[in-house]
Amino acid sequence: MNIKRASPLLTVHQSKIAPLVGFKSRLARGLKPLVMLFFIWMLTIMPITAQTERPVLSLDTIADVSQIGEFTGFTQSANSLVFTSDSRFLIAGGEDTSLRVWDVATQGQIQELFPHNSYIKSVAISPNGRRLATASWDRQVIIYDVADDGFISPLSSFTGYAAVIHQVAFITDEQIVFTVGDGSVRLANITTQTEERVVSVESLYITALAVTSDTIAVSAGFPNMAVWIFDNQLENPRRFDENKRIIDVIAFSPITDETYHRLFLGGGDETISIWAIPLASDSSLPDSPMNTIRARDASIWHTDFAFSLAGDVLFASTDDGLVFMYDMDGEQLLPILETNSGIADSAISPDGRLFATGHEDGTIKLWGVEGS
Repeated sequence: MNIKRASPLLTVHQSKIAPLVGFKSRLARGLKPLVMLFFIWMLTIMPITAQTERPVLSLDTIADVSQIGEFTGFTQSANSLVFTSDSRFLIAGGEDTSLRVWDVATQGQIQELFPHNSYIKSVAISPNGRRLATASWDRQVIIYDVADDGFISPLSSFTGYAAVIHQVAFITDEQIVFTVGDGSVRLANITTQTEERVVSVESLYITALAVTSDTIAVSAGFPNMAVWIFDNQLENPRRFDENKRIIDVIAFSPITDETYHRLFLGGGDETISIWAIPLASDSSLPDSPMNTIRARDASIWHTDFAFSLAGDVLFASTDDGLVFMYDMDGEQLLPILETNSGIADSAISPDGRLFATGHEDGTIKLWGVEGS
């Protein structure tokens, strides 16, 4: 075996630098935790940075919208979905009774719960993003805490109803409104866990619910088949008939004029009607819509409406998997988003950069415009 001995000169230099090497080694060990913390911090802010670089959905960008992701996990229909207030997480309830949370940036599921014993039909988030509510056919409304990391924890529930619960929405951070299958609309306080008001809409069931900070709208089914308007305390009821057709979708536009809200109605035909709802609760409702939109396909059934942040684009989803996009200024013919499964619900992220569709096959598709 040949052994190469170090020269005396080399041996002398090594002995001189040994203390320096030891110092560097100790310094490296001391810096390692700081370096790891730096990389963790970078990973934390990267999803937000990446998302803010994506263009806001608007008339100027809508022609470039494409599918940019897909969330999976449900074994049945993805019935209702919402984004968290920072747009970083998507929460959805499904026909398989599960409630799921995904990280939007990584598109990975981070939580799965089974809080209900039957279908979850509606999911809503509070204006401040700290509370979540789910409505189910197990006749419960459950309230949750929403943490900064997207994780949700059950807090309380409203139970004991004689019929299934279809829809739920937040009026304020403390008040919710929900509809029960006996034709009643109920206003409740989630802090005191008490019902504050119950109103009947003289119908066997309620098909749709929409709210703003000052107005509640519900669409009643058979035999009434009317649209009811209340103030935000479920008082001062007003109603109008919409040609006695089935209305499955109602939504308020984010565009509000000085004296009225714009309420969009859709259902079992190609027509979307737009009604001017006076802000003053003592003002009478109009006899006819202010405008109507007819879809390019006469055989469709609208299932949900969503709006761009500025209100200049309407996303109208259908039961055959199409999303018709309409220019609210009426000047552009917008493209159609096509999927292979019926759409049960949709949502726009609070920052206006993402659009999500929940499908009957259990998938959730994410849409947006690729950033620079």
